[in-house]
Amino acid sequence: MQTLTEKVWYLRPPAGLFDRQVIDNLFPESSLSAKQALLNKAFHCKEIIRLAPGTYCLAREFRDRDPHPFSIAALIHGPSYVTMETALAFHRMIPEAVLQVVSGTSARSKESSNEFGRFAFRRILCTPFLTGVQNIKVEEGVWAYVAGPARAIADLIYVRSEVSAKKDGLRFLTDSMRIESDDLLRIDNDELSGVRHAFGNLRVRKYLDLLQREAHR
Repeated sequence: MQTLTEKVWYLRPPAGLFDRQVIDNLFPESSLSAKQALLNKAFHCKEIIRLAPGTYCLAREFRDRDPHPFSIAALIHGPSYVTMETALAFHRMIPEAVLQVVSGTSARSKESSNEFGRFAFRRILCTPFLTGVQNIKVEEGVWAYVAGPARAIADLIYVRSEVSAKKDGLRFLTDSMRIESDDLLRIDNDELSGVRHAFGNLRVRKYLDLLQREAHR
């Protein structure tokens, strides 16, 4: 086992995930080139997997389980939270399998892929940034920030600039996204109001106004 792999392994990071900060903490006296050399040796021996720049995972034989995709997304690009189609699928509001993890971020938009899947990050302008987002237990021992239904829909409308309340109405949700009308009725009205007030985007606010009127009349 390479020196870097051994030190990380002794830390027992959840599902083997770690980042550059962990390496800096483990080798505080080492130069940047020395740390890179340690990384290169671990990569060469296939003991460490590179997920994204500055983000890594121990190889299968050195971790207790595979990392959850939501945990990977949070580590790859932050601050971020799971949203849009991925969150709606998590809440069982859309029937289709989601082929990538979609996250909202206050940083720049980007896309990334690794052996665990594909990850997309979309910049969302909302204040406070985590309005309508909760820290949710997604599996045993794993927690992640996930948008509630109202925030996931708001983010979806925000990103889909071609969608509007006047042109598309709720058909975008019921027909294009295949969300059941009964599921729209179950979205908490206070949650909708809170998310609406957090967005400065007029198109998003009008769409949420429509959703409140139609789903909660």
